[in-house]
Parts: sequence; C-alpha cells; structure tokens
Amino acid sequence: MTAPEVDRIDSCLSVRDGRLHIEECDAAALAERFGTPVYVISEDQLRRNARAYVAAFGKAWPDGPVRILPSIKANLTLALRRVLSEEGLGCDAFARGELEGALRAGVSPELISLGGPAKDLELLERAVGLGVRIALDSPDELSMVREAARRTRRTACIRFRLRPDLARLTEASELFAEGVSIAEATQLYKPGIPSEFLPGLAREAVEASEIDLAGVTAHLPRHGRRPELWRELVRATVSLITVIRDAADGWEPREIDLGGGFPMPRDPTGRGLPGGDERAGPAPTVETYAETIGGALRDELTRAGLDPAGRTLEIEPGRSLYGDAGIHLATVLHLKSQTEPAPRTWVETDTSEIFLPDLLFEHSRWPLVVASKASAPPVLTADVVGASCNFDVLAETAELPELEPGDVLAFLDTGAYQDAGASNFNALARPATVLVHGSEAEVVKRAETIDDVFARDLVPRRLAADGARVRRLDHVSVTVGDLNRSLEFYRDLLGIPLIERGEAIGGSVAEITGFPDARVLWADLALPGQQTLELLEYASPRGRPRDGGTNDPGSAHVSIAVDDAAAFHKRLVSAGVNVRSDPVLIEDDGDWSGVRCFYAVDPDGFTVEILERP
Repeated sequence: MTAPEVDRIDSCLSVRDGRLHIEECDAAALAERFGTPVYVISEDQLRRNARAYVAAFGKAWPDGPVRILPSIKANLTLALRRVLSEEGLGCDAFARGELEGALRAGVSPELISLGGPAKDLELLERAVGLGVRIALDSPDELSMVREAARRTRRTACIRFRLRPDLARLTEASELFAEGVSIAEATQLYKPGIPSEFLPGLAREAVEASEIDLAGVTAHLPRHGRRPELWRELVRATVSLITVIRDAADGWEPREIDLGGGFPMPRDPTGRGLPGGDERAGPAPTVETYAETIGGALRDELTRAGLDPAGRTLEIEPGRSLYGDAGIHLATVLHLKSQTEPAPRTWVETDTSEIFLPDLLFEHSRWPLVVASKASAPPVLTADVVGASCNFDVLAETAELPELEPGDVLAFLDTGAYQDAGASNFNALARPATVLVHGSEAEVVKRAETIDDVFARDLVPRRLAADGARVRRLDHVSVTVGDLNRSLEFYRDLLGIPLIERGEAIGGSVAEITGFPDARVLWADLALPGQQTLELLEYASPRGRPRDGGTNDPGSAHVSIAVDDAAAFHKRLVSAGVNVRSDPVLIEDDGDWSGVRCFYAVDPDGFTVEILERP
C-alpha cells in the first residue's frame, strides 16, 4: 500500500493526498460529520503552545517564578480551559462572567487574576473570599476591596493595573485604519489607574491591614509585532513601580504581570489594512519575546535599584496561545458571477464575518484552504462571502481552485477570539466547537439552535395572539415517601445540587393539590439548563407506595443526561441501587444513535433513566 503524500503546513496542519488534515483528522470529513460552520481546535497544538510559553519564559526569567495566565476571553470553551489547567497554567479573567467560567473549568482560585473595570462589591467579595488575585482598575476600587476584605475576614491580594506612558512608540498601531500611533492608542485604551493617583493609593494600600499589595500589572494589546514594543512597555512599567516605591516607604513588588498581546506565527492581524498584506515573513517566536521581556525586566529593575531575584513574572497570552490551534470550516453554497458593469465572482458560504469578528475588529485576514482540494492549482479569482446581509467579505479576490457547491473551506488560525466574539446578527445561530485529539474528534460546545437565539425573549401577554402558549418544561416533580432518604439518592448519590427545601401547609398547596389537609415537605434540586427537579413528601394525607411497572398507563420516569453513563452505573451498583441493566448502546439510525442509557430505581420505586449522548 502506497504511503500518502504529506505536505506539512505546521506542527498541527498537513495536506495528505491533496486533503487538509488537522492532527490526524480529515478536515472535510469533520465538516461532513459535524456540519458547518464549525470551529475546530487541535488539543495537541494547544498543549504544545502552552508548553512553549512555560519553557520560553522559564528560561528567559531564571531570576524567580514564572506564571503563565492565559486570557480566558480568547476562547471561552471550558474544555480548552481544562486542557490548559492540566498543563499547570493559571488564568486571566475579565470581570464576573470570565471569573465564573474559570471556576467552572476547574482553575484554582489562587492561579486566577481578576481584572476589568467597575467591579462591584459583590464581585470583589466573591474574589476575596476565594483567594483570587485582584487587579485594581480605578482609584475607587481600593476602598471597595477593603470593605470586601472586612466582610469576608480575609486579606485581599491585589495588584495595581498601570497605565504606562509609551510616548516613545510613535509608529502606527495595527489596530487602527486611521494611522493612530501606539502611544496615542494606549492612552485611548481605558484600563488602568491614572498615574497621578498611584502615590496616594500605594500609601493607603501598604498601610491597610486587610490588603496585600502583591504587585502590578500592565498590558500592551496587539498594536504591532516588534519585540522592542515590549521592551518599552517594561521600561515604562518599572518607571511607575519606582513611583509607587518612593511613595509607599520602600514597597517593592513580588509579582510583575506584563500581559500579552503577542502575535501568532502567521499573524493575520492588520493584514486587511493598506499595506498589511506586504508584511514579510512570520512573526517573531515566543522565545524571542520571552528573551526580550526577561532581559529588559532584569535590566530595568537593576537600573532602578531593585533586585530581580525572587520576583514572579506573569504573562497573559491569548491569540498566540489559542490562535493557530484552530481552524474554521465553512461550506460553499453557491457561486455567482457578473460581467457588467464590472466583472465580479462571489463564492457564497454558510458562515459569516459575525462568526469571524476579527475581520472587522482587528482587520485580520486568514490563510484560506479548500479542504478537499488543498493541492489543486488556482483557476478562479473570487470574493469569498458570508451569509449575513453585511458586505461580509471573508476573503477578497482570493485565488481558488475550481469550486462547486458542497466544497469545504478552511480558514486557518481562527482559534482565538472568533467564537468568543461571535454574535447572532440576522438571527444566525452560532457554530459548534469540535476538539480534535489525534484521530478522535468530539463536540465540546454544541451549536446554537434558533430556539437558543430567541431564548431570552419575553413577549408581554398583552402583545401575544393569545395566552395559551407553551414556553418550556419548567420542572419535574417526583412524589417520595421520605424526603431525607430521597435527598440521599438524588443529591448525595447522583450529585444534583440542592437549591432549597421547606414545608407547605394548607393555603395554596391545599388548593392546588385538592387535599384540604395538605402538608407537604419539599426540596428543589438544580438540574443543568436551568431546570428543576422537585421532590415532594406528603406528610398529610399520606399516600400509598405504588407497585406498578413502567409499562403501566400513567406511570412515568425522569431521564437525566450525564457525561459518562458507565461511571454512574458503577457508582449506583456500588451503593446497592437497583439497576435494570448495564448501560445499553443504541445503534439504530436517528437521533438516538450512539446513546448509552440504563434504568435505575429510586428509594420509592420510581424509575430514573441515566443517559449519555454521543
């Protein structure tokens, strides 16, 4: 058997016998299996990028510890965040939502840095109580974090978010089409404490017993790719550190966080700007940025009379960590051409710039590969366009092979910020994310449905055609003989969290149930998807245990979706629960194909189905 001809694009992507592969998976086959549009991420590449950051900055900063805190905002898919946690990386979280995402993904609180403007007292209390590091973004936040520390009776670990003066960076920022300089752009950018407030805040923070001022943070967004930009960031940051030191009785930082903003190797940012496509060669390597930052920080600290030894360096990569681990797949729907008044050809696809928002935000242009014709020569010049009513140009005047409807296009380097920034313009449902691991692939974020798009809408009754409309399943109720015994099964054994429990006597419960002497003990448990499982014990009037089977008319069961049916089966059997079979694999065609499920019996004989979908 002849070995396939392999042409490597990079460590993750290759062309094999003319077909694009991500790791060991055929990209066009992934599109057929999971549908398009779809984001696809290589787990191997993500791990490789994480390890490259750890190694590069560890080597460049032997003076003290190094923490790599990837920005969860770059990709909010929790499975990817768990991959990074397995690699020992911390997390940069912006405001409430990202903090909760990091916690749900299992990031240790002490490895989370919480930033963002206008943090309220509730959020600060949660962060202090967890032991999260907090980057103060404005002068007002110091008094609030002190109050949060007093309320939680814990010391708040804080850092000041700085606004370094980068006046020397007069070159144009690649984030703007209007020729704005990097120096101007950094002053337009809102985060950070204005420098004139630093001396007074530093004195207050150092003197406050409930505050641990651990260090400072600063961040240079992706304005350009010259490593010297970060050298200037270091110089200006250390200059502000000396201001704080001099104002706060010799205080010195244990931690210095210098943010991210590093480009990915093929560096699509700004290529849509005039002259952007003329940028030569790949971006500098992670090792180059690490050497520049490590050397500059050592030099500037020494020059300022601060010993570098023992100080922790923190870095917050985003696009350069996730970016080249991902591709975005779309399907060609139509080809359309005109000859007058000017020749033009459009390749219409099922994706959109609203799913690739850095086309607009950062003027990005990504390498484009026809997945099943990756080696075919170009014969067609066309604009690749999206499905929205915008101009929606995904690739302008692209050189393409012969195309037909059904061909799959792959936009490379789309692993960062595209899913996180996607929207529902034109009521388009956002795509799924698929994680590839060798030759295996699985959905780690499902595609939205039209119901999801409109799920937040509440139409007032006065505007509805009539009031008789089913909205959703609100909750499922199970009548039990002993509420405490059933909580041991549903809460403790199955792991369904308890929301609240209580007792209802007479009044509305009597009216609803039709029992004048009704006395009901109840408990609500939280199922995923904002659903509730309600357990009811009738203390009065007592009912009779039922002995019917699931085949009896009027009988019911509740089905609970889980990640691993076999693991739950083992847990229930070990606890002595009556299960009616081993997990059964359903191999019929249709929506149930690939489902594994089994029936278990609760303490009152009620049937609970444990179900794992593929």
